[in-house]
Amino acid sequence: AKQEATVITKDHALILAKLEEHIYIVESDRDDARKELLKEQSALLEVRAKFDKAKSDAHEETINFSQREAALVHQAGSSQDAINSLEKDVALKQVLLEENAAAAEAHAEEITNMEQSIEDMKKKN
Repeated sequence: AKQEATVITKDHALILAKLEEHIYIVESDRDDARKELLKEQSALLEVRAKFDKAKSDAHEETINFSQREAALVHQAGSSQDAINSLEKDVALKQVLLEENAAAAEAHAEEITNMEQSIEDMKKKN
């Protein structure tokens, strides 16, 4: 019985040693998996940070674009106002030129009539 108990104890010791080895391997694999998970989480955080930065940059670009667009629209409006003002000035000057031309023509006709009157008087005298 003593020999049988010793064999059982040796068998138990062998099984226990194999279980401890298996536990060590499992714990080692678990630690490796945990390290790999931490690496993946770190990589994910880096990707998230890059995404957030790109999103922020895009938002800032959108704001900048909107501001530039508003400035260009304002500038175009100011330019159109200036063009409209110049067109009004040109139209007014055109009217004045036409009036001056008509007045000059009337004066020229008066001068021609006066010259003709002077010529007629010279002929009578």
